[in-house]
Amino acid sequence: SGSRYSHAALDHLVGRCAAGLAALGFGPGAVLLMVAPNAPEWAIAALAALAAGGAVSAAEPDRSAAELASQLRDTGARFVFTTPALLATVRIAGAAIGSAGPVQFIVLGEADASVSFTTLLACADAEPQPAAGIDSLALWLLSPGTARHEPGQPQTHRAVMRRLGQIERAEPLGAGDVTLSLRPMSQFEGFVRDTLCALAQGAAVVTLPSLNPTLVRQTIARHGITRCSAAARSSGSP
Repeated sequence: SGSRYSHAALDHLVGRCAAGLAALGFGPGAVLLMVAPNAPEWAIAALAALAAGGAVSAAEPDRSAAELASQLRDTGARFVFTTPALLATVRIAGAAIGSAGPVQFIVLGEADASVSFTTLLACADAEPQPAAGIDSLALWLLSPGTARHEPGQPQTHRAVMRRLGQIERAEPLGAGDVTLSLRPMSQFEGFVRDTLCALAQGAAVVTLPSLNPTLVRQTIARHGITRCSAAARSSGSP
C-alpha cells in the first residue's frame, strides 16, 4: 500500500483507533471481524480492538457472503473492518443476519453508510482502559486445516501471550530485522507469529496484499528482508 509507520506511530494510532472504536460502542464482549488483505492498517485495527477490550475474528478476503454471514453468526461479531472493494459482499452478509442486530462497517477508505478508518483515527477521546481479564477472549483466528465455514479456534489473552513467549524464545529477532510474512493475517500464525511477535521484539514487518511471485522477489530485495515466513506444506505436497 506504500504506507509506513514507526513503532511509535503504530502505538499512537492503535490508541486513536481504540478510542474511535469505543466511541462506536465497541468494548468488552464485542467482536471485530476483519475481512481485508494483509496491510499495516489490518494490524492497527486488530490491536485497537484488543486495546478496547474486545476480541478479533477474521476471514479471508475471498470468502463468499454466505460464508461471512455464517462467521458473523458464529462469533457474534457486529463490527466489520473491510475495504471498499469487499464492502458489497460484506454488506450482503450483514443483511443476511439482520435479525441478530445491525452491523457496523469500518472501511479502509470512503464508502456510504460506513465509518472510514481515517475517522476512527481522528477521534479525540481518551484511549479506553477496559478491565478485560487475561482469560477473556482475544482472538478467533483461522489455523491451517480450518474449514472455510468455521470461525477458527478461540484464544484467550493468556494463550496468545504464552504463544508469543514460545515463539520469541525459539525464533528471536532484533531491531535490525525486517520480516515478510507470506501467511494471511486472518490466520493465527500469520498475525501472532509473523506480525505481533516480530513487532514485540522491535523488528520491522513488511506486508503484501497478494502473493504475486514477482512482487515477493522485488519486496525481498527492496526492503532487505532478513526473515520470510510461509506456511509449511503437508507431506506429499508439491
